Amino acid sequence: MILMQRDIRERTQTILEMKVETKAQSTIEFVLLTMVLFLFFVFFLSFSSTQLINTARQHEFDLLKKNVEIVGNEVALAASQKDGYERNFSIAETIAGSSYDITQNGKSLMFSTDDYSYSINLAVEINGTIQKGENRIRKSNGVVYVNK
Repeated sequence: MILMQRDIRERTQTILEMKVETKAQSTIEFVLLTMVLFLFFVFFLSFSSTQLINTARQHEFDLLKKNVEIVGNEVALAASQKDGYERNFSIAETIAGSSYDITQNGKSLMFSTDDYSYSINLAVEINGTIQKGENRIRKSNGVVYVNK
């Protein structure tokens, strides 16, 4: 009888120890799973923010290029017309909310932001200065004038 009670106590003790081990193991598994999911979430956010930044930068470059090409097309159109041609056109005041610079040098035209530059060669050399916003282009005596 005493032997049986001792055996029952030992078995009960073993069962209790197994339950404690099972609870500890479950807790460790939960913590590990939570950490893995958190790391996955951090990597996902990092990747997403990188993609958003790249998209915004590409948008800025596309807008810069578009505005330079607007001027280039206007100059080419004016150069191909007869004397007396006159037209107004506008280019953006800012590129994707950022200021930009316009540089003219002979037939070369370059628009620059802090991150990008885009330049083209114009069809002809122009007299005058291209400015942000409204511009007036005309052709007189075979010469293309901008804002003059």
